Amino acid sequence: MTALALLDADPDLADAIDEAERIRARTALVAPSMEVEAGPWEPEPLADGGVGLLVIEGALLREVTAGDVGAMELLGPGDVLVPQPDEAVADFVEAAVQWFALLPTQFAVLDAEVVQRLSQWLFQWFFHSLFRIDPGKLLLRRLYRYNLNFCGRPQKDGLQEL
Repeated sequence: MTALALLDADPDLADAIDEAERIRARTALVAPSMEVEAGPWEPEPLADGGVGLLVIEGALLREVTAGDVGAMELLGPGDVLVPQPDEAVADFVEAAVQWFALLPTQFAVLDAEVVQRLSQWLFQWFFHSLFRIDPGKLLLRRLYRYNLNFCGRPQKDGLQEL
């Protein structure tokens, strides 16, 4: 794993922090990174102190199937996920969870220390994000989810028809 400056990897986060604070934030907000290749993916549980994975680039699909009902979640740059064993979902309801890296994907591995340091600037980032929603990105995600629901599930050799 290589070290990654979160402000360099996530420009929206950098834009939300006051210019006077950016230099201090850039050196304080460093996390290890990891990459996965496109295709089916089995996330490993996070090591002790691990809080989540911040998607830096790429795209992931999480599919949960409970009986005849399925749900899909598209994750892309700026999204945070917390890998859990499939059994964590199955405790509540009998379900199967599958992950797919739709593109080669890079993550920043967030631990408690990074999140603690990030909390110094979190309010600024939240307030900035609240008033700066990118409608194009939102529309793209909605269209992609719609297409997946009606066109099929991604497989290594293409889409599996539903």
